[in-house]
Amino acid sequence: MQAIRIGVIPLGEARDLAAQWLDLQARSRHSFFLSWCWIGRWLEILPAAADPLVLTAHRGRELVGLAILVRNSLRRHGIVGSKTLYLHESGDPAIDDIMIEHNGILACCGAETEVWRQALETLVGDGAVEWDEFCLAGVTDDCPLPGMDDRTGLRMEKHTRPAYRIHLERFRSGDRDYLSGLGKNTRARIRKAIRHYGEDELRLESADSRDRCHLWLAELRKLHQDHWQSKGHNGAFSNAAIIRFHEDLIDTCFDTGTIELLRISAGPNLLGYLYNFVYQDHVYFYQSAFTYERPELSPGLLCHYLAIEHYIERNARVYDFLAGDNRYKRSLASEQYDVHWVLLQRDRLRFRLERLMQLANHILFRKQF
Repeated sequence: MQAIRIGVIPLGEARDLAAQWLDLQARSRHSFFLSWCWIGRWLEILPAAADPLVLTAHRGRELVGLAILVRNSLRRHGIVGSKTLYLHESGDPAIDDIMIEHNGILACCGAETEVWRQALETLVGDGAVEWDEFCLAGVTDDCPLPGMDDRTGLRMEKHTRPAYRIHLERFRSGDRDYLSGLGKNTRARIRKAIRHYGEDELRLESADSRDRCHLWLAELRKLHQDHWQSKGHNGAFSNAAIIRFHEDLIDTCFDTGTIELLRISAGPNLLGYLYNFVYQDHVYFYQSAFTYERPELSPGLLCHYLAIEHYIERNARVYDFLAGDNRYKRSLASEQYDVHWVLLQRDRLRFRLERLMQLANHILFRKQF
């Protein structure tokens, strides 16, 4: 079998990138966040100064891997400089707050591990791209990131957050239902809400047009921002680039069935909105907003319960809450998994000094207490 060859070129020199990406994604196992639907829209909101690079992997003439890299310069503590390379991120928090997860290199089925290995060895060894640190945001254990060894000379830092999901296939048979399998307290809270509102009054609607999807997202956004800003936080829709990203996502991808806005109500009363991505029978819960006039009735818990039942009926495989150790996710999920934010660091004297400084501060802090 031929060896895999890695190339890195400026985005402006990549011909027919959209067509190549779509062709490769048809030959790969990947998440919604590595589909052209997401990646193409993300590229549109990058600032002109970002100067992204396209990483390609070929076996002979066959394209077997693609990724987008962005270079940025950081300075920590005012003195530690770093030329940082990002995988499907920009290094600008205002843009990266769209929060990519299930990240990685888009690779042909069966070539994933070799593509990753060759990509890292090339980035470390050929000098074509100058960098000190490589940031990999939102990767899971499914990402075949090779172990660090003498060939790469890289040091790895990993920050892990729990994530939660439900495998929905188990609830399709008539002898098993989702609600009865939940914990006693969670079942009681959901049943209390259903009794209060009346089961016949509860209604879950899915936006049936692009215009309605835009309208409901605007309403979700207002509810969400009002709630979080009242608590002193910015909220997830705090800048124009993120709003434009989601509007473009709806314009481009709604007709493919991958964008779903759910509106949940009880009679005339709005309970909340859920903003989901539905891709290859995998539902990614992305964002939400609820009315909290009766918080004791757990509107978020009820909305998610009704959405999960909705997706069981639609034969979805997974309902994925994504990263975040929230109580409602733990209560509703059937499985926990890990999401990692990984930093690969070259051996630089300034990084060694930075670690020594952090260790000294930690020891000093412990002595004080």
